[in-house]
Amino acid sequence: MEAVAQRFGFDLLETPWAGLCMVECAPEWAQVGDAVPSWRGVARPPPYQTGLRQVEVKTVVALGCPCGQNGELTTIFFSGKGDLKVPRRLLPNWLIRNLVTLMGKFIYQRTIEIVAKFDTSEHGKRLRNADASSFYSTLNKRIAKFVEARPASRL
Repeated sequence: MEAVAQRFGFDLLETPWAGLCMVECAPEWAQVGDAVPSWRGVARPPPYQTGLRQVEVKTVVALGCPCGQNGELTTIFFSGKGDLKVPRRLLPNWLIRNLVTLMGKFIYQRTIEIVAKFDTSEHGKRLRNADASSFYSTLNKRIAKFVEARPASRL
């Protein structure tokens, strides 16, 4: 599967949200007649490889809030939007609750697995070997400054 998505990051540390917000969303492709679907005049690219199926990316938002004595911990708020392509009248509330609970457990388990392997991942290596001009170095300095300025009541 293949998707076209846009990712944005926002520094909200100095706002009441007190965190870093990551957003992923997809263009809303529009097709007029037999033309290739486009977004703001840009044609949708063909699949990268033959056999890949293009899927739609829905909006996903995560807010990571540094916490702990030195900002070494993170509280994450996550919101996602998807389309089940099933009429709402066929989905009783109990089924939706069970599906959301099941998805939440799955996401939690996958997150625990990813965090456990983080130090040996490529991201962990880049974080440890960050030079002074890297993204991670800048981000670490920003979080340290935030933690230092934060009132003791927000630990």
